[in-house]
Amino acid sequence: MQCRWFIERAISIILSVVGYGSVLGICHISEARDRDNKVWGEVVAIYLLPEIWGSGQGSELLRYALGKLKKNGFRNICLWVMKGNIRARKFYEKNGFQISGKEREIEIAECRVSEVEYIMVKIHRIASGNVNCYIVADNDKAILIDTGRKKYCEKILERCKKFHVNLIVLTHGHMDHCQNAAYLAEALHIPIAINKNDMDLIPDNRKQSLLAKTFLGKIV
Repeated sequence: MQCRWFIERAISIILSVVGYGSVLGICHISEARDRDNKVWGEVVAIYLLPEIWGSGQGSELLRYALGKLKKNGFRNICLWVMKGNIRARKFYEKNGFQISGKEREIEIAECRVSEVEYIMVKIHRIASGNVNCYIVADNDKAILIDTGRKKYCEKILERCKKFHVNLIVLTHGHMDHCQNAAYLAEALHIPIAINKNDMDLIPDNRKQSLLAKTFLGKIV
């Protein structure tokens, strides 16, 4: 199996059998037509010959196409599929897409057809020493899970701005997870979600050292 791709205004990917040259399917990808196309890419169409349905080659073609979108700078992926096309919907769900809740009607050969939108939610890891932070992007919004240590603050802030983070979620009140929470919330003008029993830790964590100073603390 061989994948070939061509870039013009959009990207087209052709899947063919090595040695035979037979076209088994085609996947058309481009910048998103109905979203912010600076960050959203779209799977416009994917067609496979019935004889290769269920062979896994369609999933391989789709993964290849998604990789091309990522390399071209698209962080989020969307697609539209006919509402009644259950087979196609199961295919996309199996490959990591989930329904967004958006629907629309289009006209095909003078017939009105209902479509539903699927999106691929992206989880982005921000390496922050011995603790990782994560940005979960969905539609045009994103949340930051944990805020890391003070030395990584500016790095995390820049990533939050890039993804338009609008909420900080703290898993717990340990310093290495919430040390930057107050600073980031103020810089981004966004709220913080945390267990009410840990709320008092947020304002002071940025002033605390992560390393223990006392002999007992170093042992623990």
